[in-house]
Amino acid sequence: MWDPFTLGVLSYLYGHNTSVQDLAMNEDRHHLISLGTDKTVMIWDVRNYTRIRTLVDKTDYRPDNRLTSLMFDKYTNNILLGSRKINCWLFKKQEDIKTSHENMVCFALHNGTFESVVSADDDGFINIWDIEDG
Repeated sequence: MWDPFTLGVLSYLYGHNTSVQDLAMNEDRHHLISLGTDKTVMIWDVRNYTRIRTLVDKTDYRPDNRLTSLMFDKYTNNILLGSRKINCWLFKKQEDIKTSHENMVCFALHNGTFESVVSADDDGFINIWDIEDG
């Protein structure tokens, strides 16, 4: 992290084991999001220069099996990853979206950093709930 006024180093962010491919900012939450060439995404808090979260994309992309770009969409609060192929994710209508698990919940975890709750059921389905809007 560099100070643009003095051109001095503010801090080093250690964590990636490979080169950083792309960067994005979530300015509302003061997060820097970085993408490594090994398909590892790290979320950093730029206020105290700490790593908040590490995510690994385990999807197998053919033929290169690599990600090339990263973007943060502030309107949907999603991290978007690009590869050689464009993946089209269809959005469900409100009446098609499940509001609960169909099977017994076996795990739940509160994440205060992202203001969400993650729950999993016996069938292996994982839901991420936004605390603010349900």
